[in-house]
Order: sequence, then structure tokens, then C-alpha cells
Amino acid sequence: MSLGDFSYRVYSVTWNQKNYLQVCLLIHWGYRIRCSSFKLFKSILKILPGALLLVYTGFHGSAEDANTEAKIKYGGDSYTVDYDREIIYAKGHAYFMKQNQRVNADRIEIYYAEDKQIALFFGNVVFLDQIHSSRIEGERGEVFFLNDLYVIEENAVYSDERARIKAERIESSRGEITTFQGGVDYTDGAYKIAADSLEIGDESARFRTGVEAIDIDTGDSIFCDSVDYFQGSGNITFNGDVVYLQKKSEAREDPLVIKADALRFFSEENTYLLLGNVLVLGGEIQVRSSTARYIKEADRLEAMGEVVVQDRKNSIYCDTLVYDVKTRKMVYSDSVKGILSTK
Repeated sequence: MSLGDFSYRVYSVTWNQKNYLQVCLLIHWGYRIRCSSFKLFKSILKILPGALLLVYTGFHGSAEDANTEAKIKYGGDSYTVDYDREIIYAKGHAYFMKQNQRVNADRIEIYYAEDKQIALFFGNVVFLDQIHSSRIEGERGEVFFLNDLYVIEENAVYSDERARIKAERIESSRGEITTFQGGVDYTDGAYKIAADSLEIGDESARFRTGVEAIDIDTGDSIFCDSVDYFQGSGNITFNGDVVYLQKKSEAREDPLVIKADALRFFSEENTYLLLGNVLVLGGEIQVRSSTARYIKEADRLEAMGEVVVQDRKNSIYCDTLVYDVKTRKMVYSDSVKGILSTK
């Protein structure tokens, strides 16, 4: 620089209107002045706003508002500052921190202008949320730090103590809601679920569009339009044109195909409740009813309400049916009547 060597040091500060001048005094300037022309004064005025903005956001330090949500820390092995464009470039073990959230990356660009406050992350991006003990990894990311919106893309993977989730794009909004878009692949101890999108809140996970769930214990598959997964209880609701397919095995030569408007799984009872237009297909047998219950451990189906059972020659009507899937034994009760075809 023609004006000479320029160095500064920034301390952690608390920013408000009353102590603006005190903040300015915290900046220590060191000059070895080689010229005394008017050009020097103009250069100082040019870089001073950028220096004050660095104090506000924190450079290798922090900036705190009376509201602690304004606190930001960042750094790296090396960095440069573009004062004209108001951009900070950090490389090598770079990091960005705000409250209980941190992002590590190979390279970070921080745009601190008033009309564009965003940070971009490149290479080995890792987002850490200390409150929820969650982690998101990817190759690229960004944060809109005034809105606390974090976005991770390219081979993005989310993990916490309960589940591991892959997606094309993962967003974390204010540490409260995490959304997943494109090629969602969810896995926990009970299910493996694929969907086009997923939204996770404090109480539940909501899968949307083209959902396929696999019961890890049995290998059975469930297809539907959407899923509400209540992670605390382990209960699940499958909605919209639900199809349940039993996995074929030596013990299941003719696995069941079950259709319904909705399907609810109750974790504690290890039982599925089928609701609306229930249709069960197994071998040559077809069962229709208003509602039904499938008990996984017993491999037993219980149908209730206007039950109709049909095979090649018989049609049996009743209000209640108990079907042992393993033995193929059926027990009919309540208002039983039948029609036999002699053809």
C-alpha cells in the first residue's frame, strides 16, 4: 500500500448506540507513515467503515448485541478482507459460529454488507447443532445469519442419536425445524424410509410424496403418499392409498398384500391399525372390511365391520373375522352368513 503498513486488532465488544464511540476507541491503529498527502486521509476514510463493520460482526473474535443472538465468531488458518465489496475470505480449518451452532469447512466467504449478510461454505462442510446434538455433512453450504437459516447441499447427510438421513439438500431453520429435499433416505432402528421430502420438528418427522417404508424387523414394505412419524413414542401414521406388502419367505409362501386409506402403527403394542376400504389379498383369499388390525408378533389379522371373505367358490359375510396368517385358519363371528357357488 502506498500509505504504508497497516495493522489492527479487534476485541470482543458489546454494541449499542450509547457506546458507539467506545467501540471505535477499541480499535488500535499502527502506522508507519511514508506520505502525508491528502490521499492518505481519503484512504483512511475509505477503509474505516469496513473496519467498524468488522468490529460489529467480530473478526477472529465476537460481536454481541444487547440481544445475544447477534454474536458471531469465525476464523481460519488464513484470511483476507475485501473492504470495497465487504467480503471476508477464510481458508484452512475455517469456521463460523453463532450461539450453539457451528459450521466447519475448507473455505468460507462471509458477506457482511447490510443488504447481503450471508456466509458460503466450500469443501468438507460440517454443521454442528449443540442443542439437538445433531450433525449435517456435505460439500457445499450457506447460512443467512440474520435469519438463522443453514443450508447444506451435495451428498448431504444428517445424523443424531436416533437416525441417519441422506438428501440432496438439507435446511436447518433457527435450530427448530430441519427440512430435507430430494432423494430422502431415512434410517433408524425400526424403519428405513425413502421419500421426496421430509420435515423434522421437535415432536415428529413428516415424509411427503412417493413414500416407501421398510420394516427392518420383518422386511415388510409399506407404500403411501405421506407419513407422520412420532419419534418420541415410535408411533407412525401412513396416509393416502396405503399398500402393505409382506416379504416372501419360507414361512410365507403366499405373503399378504394389504390396502387401506390409512394405516397406523402403535409401537408399544407392535400392531398396525388399518382404516377405511380395507382390502387383504392372500393366495386365493380376499378379505374386505371397514377396519382391520394386524398384530405383527402373532402374524394375525383381525377384521371388523361389514367383513366380506371370498375365495373361488365361497362368499362369507360377518362383522368380525380373525385370520391366522401362518395356519390359514379363519374364525368368523357376529351375523355370519355365506353364499356357496356350485359352478
